[in-house]
Parts: sequence; structure tokens; C-alpha cells
Amino acid sequence: MAVLHSALKVSEKFKAYNELLTGKKRIAVGTRSAVFAPVSNLGLVIIDEDHDSSFKEHSSPRYHARQIALQRCRTNEAVLVMGTATPSLEIYHLAKEGKIHLHTLTKRPQGVLPPTVRIVENQKESNVLSSELSFAIKQRLEKKEQIILLLNRRGYSPLIYSPSTSSYVPCPNCTTNLCYHKKGTTICHLCGHTETLDSLQKRMGEGLTLKGTGTQKLEENLLEAFPQTRVERLDQDSIQDRSLLNEVISRLLGGEIDILTGTQMIAKGLDASRVTLVGVLNAGIGLGLPDFRANERVFSLLTQVAGRAGRSKLKGEVLIETNAPNHPVIQMAMNQNYIQFYESEIRVRKELFYPPFSRLVRVVSRSKEEQISLETIELVFGVLKKFFPSKDTILLGPAPCPFYRIDSNFRNHIILKTSSPNIWREIFKKEIRPLKLSKKVYLEIDFDPLDLV
Repeated sequence: MAVLHSALKVSEKFKAYNELLTGKKRIAVGTRSAVFAPVSNLGLVIIDEDHDSSFKEHSSPRYHARQIALQRCRTNEAVLVMGTATPSLEIYHLAKEGKIHLHTLTKRPQGVLPPTVRIVENQKESNVLSSELSFAIKQRLEKKEQIILLLNRRGYSPLIYSPSTSSYVPCPNCTTNLCYHKKGTTICHLCGHTETLDSLQKRMGEGLTLKGTGTQKLEENLLEAFPQTRVERLDQDSIQDRSLLNEVISRLLGGEIDILTGTQMIAKGLDASRVTLVGVLNAGIGLGLPDFRANERVFSLLTQVAGRAGRSKLKGEVLIETNAPNHPVIQMAMNQNYIQFYESEIRVRKELFYPPFSRLVRVVSRSKEEQISLETIELVFGVLKKFFPSKDTILLGPAPCPFYRIDSNFRNHIILKTSSPNIWREIFKKEIRPLKLSKKVYLEIDFDPLDLV
């Protein structure tokens, strides 16, 4: 078996490719790029956690591993198996339409019961952990069972409040706020801008107030509340070295960790038999994003992390803390009802002509000069406008991206919704690609984008 991932040296990847080509190795396992593995006599491709957005490459060449896998399977008359508890609406719609086969697991392993899922409304308590979640943690620890706590916010305090401006302190390079991390550092999670809190306060000429809770603050609070407990945190800040990820997971499976906390990377794939309690803090994060997939992402995350509890004969429990307990997505996640979520969401998609009823193309102009970015997107819009009106295509924009500035680049975009993607692919190839643009601007053209912000 050949294992393929980005950390391999060129020589190691070359050796693995040769062994696959010659048939010396017949199985390739890996991350997104493994879909290109030169397996001889290809017969089967399996995509696990098919819903995961990491299967989409966000830099050029922009591709989705699922689309590459589908094409390779057609060419080689192979079988493609996609597995997930929360399929994307596009894939599930194909199954409902009979265009791909659907196999549903209706039973859990013998003796394993589904976890009990409850919603806990945030009562604006001063403590990081609610009294109800703290009590549940204490009960599990007394039974020598394990706990997973999900908080999808990195850092110590995600917001830094300025009393003089009555607003949160923004990144100087981006349309987002700075986040406070431990050791006195403020960081922008979009561009990586770093500044000490002392320096920031001197620059602004006032004392600043830290607001909100991130995973670092949660970890600190757990260690104070349960001092004899073995607590570990998993997020981008704690595992700069990828080998640490495997080490932490091994320790969890070996019973050497009592509480594992972290961001969405702990939500899927963990099969720890002694994890009986999953807590989700601030579960509504992401519901307000200006992206038609926002509800789908939150539902998927909550459903996936709930599946970490009670994976053996020990009864599992899930507590979802939120300040929006009656939100339909939160309610459907509590009921673990994917069918209900699909039926409610698909109606909105159809009415607004979003996938799976259309294909999307997103064009983004970015430049450090605001006027050039604006002029470029207007130029592209003018060219595309020649092909309208169109009975099967809708053109949105041009408009500023929700994150208008990232790393001092001004960003504007156009979104095209169409049921004739191949026609538009040719139009972009013949009309947009040859445009002579300023060297100070970069134009992104992304077919089937997953990110609209």
C-alpha cells in the first residue's frame, strides 16, 4: 500500500508513484491529491467523509477530488464509493434522482445505542462553561470516561473591544477583527498579521478589553475547574507539527486523555470507545455567514461531532450550547435528522437557483489598489453582460466580497448561476482569459466554488 500526502519528499512520492505504476503496490491511500495516483488497472475509488470541504483545491488549478474521481472511474470503468453521515446536498440530490446509487446504514453495531442529544440555552453566565455542562463533565470524570468539547474558535479571546470607538479592533490589512492569543499576542486569522497586545494598546492610546472565548481560554478554564484532569487541545495553533496530531489521537484512544477540546478538526474520524460526553460551545457559530451553504456546514459539523459520543456499549450524551436554541438547523441537528434538513434546505436552493439546481462560477478580482480591483471586475462584468439575457443563467454582481480586504488586497466578485456550465466554460476561455489586465491585479475564475466569502 502506498501512502500519499503533501509532507512526502519528492523522492518518496516518485518511488510510490513508480510502485503503483508497475503494480508492485495496488492500493493508494492519501489526502486530496491522492486522487491523481497512477494506480494501474484502477477498479475502485473510495472517498471517506465525502462532504468535507478540504477535497476542494482553492488555488490554481482549482479542482474537486470528487470530480476527478468521477472522471477517472468513468474512464477506467471503475466503481466510486462516497461515504459520509452528512452528504452534501448536491450528492444526496443525485441519489434521490436515481443518478447514483444510495446505500443507507440503518443500524448501529450490536449493543451500541445512539447518544442522547440535548440543547442547552446560553444563560450569559460569566463562566466559560455553563453549570449544566460542568456538572455533566464532573459526572463523566467520576466514571473514568472521556469527554470531547468542540469550540470552533481559535485563540484565547476572538474579539478585542475598543471603548473609545465602541467597536472591535480590526486587522490593519483585512476586513476582519484581530484575535487575542496567549502570551500577549494578537493575530489576524486571514493574513497572519501579528502584534503584541501592549503594542496595540500603545498604538490606539487606550486600554482594550478582551471579549469572548476561544479554545485557549477554554483549555485554561478546564484546567482550573478540574485540576487533576488530563486536558489536551487540538487546533491549528497547538499542532504546528503534524506528527503531534497523531500523537494526541493515539493518547486519546489509549485512555491517556480525559478531556479533548478543539476546533472542527476533532469533529470527525475519532472512534474512541470511552468518549461518552460531547459538548458543543457556541454552536451557532457560522449560521450568519453570507453564504448559501452556511446552514449545511453548521448542520454537518454538529451532526459529525455528535457521532463521537457513545461509540461502544457505554451510553453517550451530547450537549449543544447555543443562544439560538429554536433555530431550525440547531433543532434538526439535535434530532440527527438529515432527511428533514435536506427537505427543508433543498426547497430554498431550488427557489434561489443554487446547486444542485445550477452550477456556480465565481470570478474574483484582487489588487492592492482598490480602483484597479473595481475596474477589473467591471470590465469582466461588461464582457459577460453581452451574453444576456439568458434563459438558464443568472449573473450576480459585481459587488465587494464579504471579506473585502485580505492581506491588503481589495476584493470584488461576480457570481454566475447556470445550468449550462460547458457553454460558459468556453465563453470564459475565449472572452475572459485573453483580456489584457493590469499586472497589479489577479483574477480568479473558480468553477463550482465552495467558498463565497
